[in-house]
Amino acid sequence: MPIGLVHDFPTQGDAWREADRIGLGARINSEVYAGGPIKFAALAEFYLKTDYGEDAGRPKSDNSIPIVEHYVRDYLIARWGKEIAEKIKTIEIQRKRPLLAVWTGSVIRPTMAL
Repeated sequence: MPIGLVHDFPTQGDAWREADRIGLGARINSEVYAGGPIKFAALAEFYLKTDYGEDAGRPKSDNSIPIVEHYVRDYLIARWGKEIAEKIKTIEIQRKRPLLAVWTGSVIRPTMAL
């Protein structure tokens, strides 16, 4: 997958930094990646799998897993699932769902950074 012209990234290190900046590794290694921009639903499901799945880096409580899955799937994916993830601003989500504002800020920022 091309990330730019050689004259824009003269060293291999420059190219790798750009690949990391645009999240190329996550896109290529994602099971849901089909080329092109990543939709919010795919990114959110990836987040649930990596942070709340069986192989999560930090174990979550039995209570938090279904609550987070409910919020992500029933509110966030229902509203923004078909949109391109890079185009959604965190503030949009917070304004549309004020009850989720605190939770959204702490969850969506790291999710969008993937």
